[in-house]
Parts: sequence; C-alpha cells; structure tokens
Amino acid sequence: MKKYILTVWKTVFRYKYLITIGAFLVWMIFFDKQSFFYQQKLDGELQALEKDTLFYSHEINEATRKLEELRGNKEAMEKLAREKYLMKRDGEDVFVIVPATPAGTGNTAAE
Repeated sequence: MKKYILTVWKTVFRYKYLITIGAFLVWMIFFDKQSFFYQQKLDGELQALEKDTLFYSHEINEATRKLEELRGNKEAMEKLAREKYLMKRDGEDVFVIVPATPAGTGNTAAE
C-alpha cells in the first residue's frame, strides 16, 4: 500500500504543471463567475439586442418617412385622420361599418 501511495505522489509531482493547468481550465470553464457558459449566454443576449436595435432603427426610419409624407401632403394627412381616427368635417356624418362575423366566433353583441 505504501508503494502504491508513493507511486501516486511521484506521478502527481511529475505532472504538477499539467494538473494545475487542467484544474485551472476546469475552474474557468465551469465554476468561475465569468465561465464559458455564462459568456455564451451573454453573447446570445447581445446578438438579440443588436437584432432588436436593427429592427427599431428600421421602424424609426419608416415612421420618419411617413411623418414627412404627412407633413408635405395635406390629402394624405386628411385621409389618415378620417380613416384611422374617424375625424370628420363640420356637417358630415361618419358611419362605421363593422363586417359581420360568423356565428359562434364569440361576438355576442351581434347575436
């Protein structure tokens, strides 16, 4: 038994740097606060946020284009006001026509 323990200790001392590097890598990959898996999670979140940034920049550009179109075209502004906000001129009546829904779709007011 003593000979076995001595052999194990000799092996440990012979490969002490390799064992130290291996322990360090295991610690850094699995147990550290900034582990490999945590970095992968953060990288995924960063890519999602960059994707959202690109989406919202396109949305801002589209909204800006529509705003400039409305500012420059009085007929387009009137059309938007009438269709979306149901505005009307003095003396006009606005009738909102709601399409009929098939029976059983949950529209109890029409039934």
